[in-house]
Amino acid sequence: MVGPVSGQHELPAQGPYGRYSASSVVGGKSALEALTSRTYGRCSCRNTHCEYECGIRRRTRAGEAMSAARTQGMGLIGGFVLRTSRESIPRSQEEMAELLGVSVATYQGWEAGRRPISNMQGADLLGLRRRLPGVGADPDVVVLLDAAMDADRVIGAALAPPRPGVPHPLCEWVHTRDTAHMIAWAVNGSPPPILRCRPVPTRHGPAASAPRLSPTERTTLFAHLRETAEVAGRLGAGGSLLHR
Repeated sequence: MVGPVSGQHELPAQGPYGRYSASSVVGGKSALEALTSRTYGRCSCRNTHCEYECGIRRRTRAGEAMSAARTQGMGLIGGFVLRTSRESIPRSQEEMAELLGVSVATYQGWEAGRRPISNMQGADLLGLRRRLPGVGADPDVVVLLDAAMDADRVIGAALAPPRPGVPHPLCEWVHTRDTAHMIAWAVNGSPPPILRCRPVPTRHGPAASAPRLSPTERTTLFAHLRETAEVAGRLGAGGSLLHR
């Protein structure tokens, strides 16, 4: 409906796509076209509904990429230790997936850190740790999984701070030297002592030699640790373990 003075098109107060209805006209374009082209950009097929759906898909992919980046820091070291245990046999990812009774995608997600093994159910995680030596993995490497998961939780708390009221991983228990070695492995690439004298396995194609954090992630980790130490110092006795 056209206003009597300004000549602008009046819009309904509410519609199926939010504030305007899909059939409302703004400047020669439907409200849906104006909304989606402004918010999501144009779609190659230039179909209104496809444009809207493609915008949703682009936003979903961007959110998944951000979530994957955050999640990788939470499973990076544990996944690398799992890869090291597989290479000690040696087996391919496909063979390990078959031996462990999981899909290849699941196993690859464990090694890449996209699916942190620390997020597994307790019984499943215990079963994984027991089965790895059974299929030939070096027990000295498998035992590092605990420290690796602890390190992943500390790093994950820095990259994706826990919700208010959730205790920080550093104040839940006294971490061992092995955990410190794992964090150093991710920060500067220096492997833990038990792995320093091991021969580097032959890998096909480019492959990371350590579970290294990116420069941005390292900066975020150090800033978080400094801030955490400063806050813990003001918590009195309750923050002594966190400050330590």
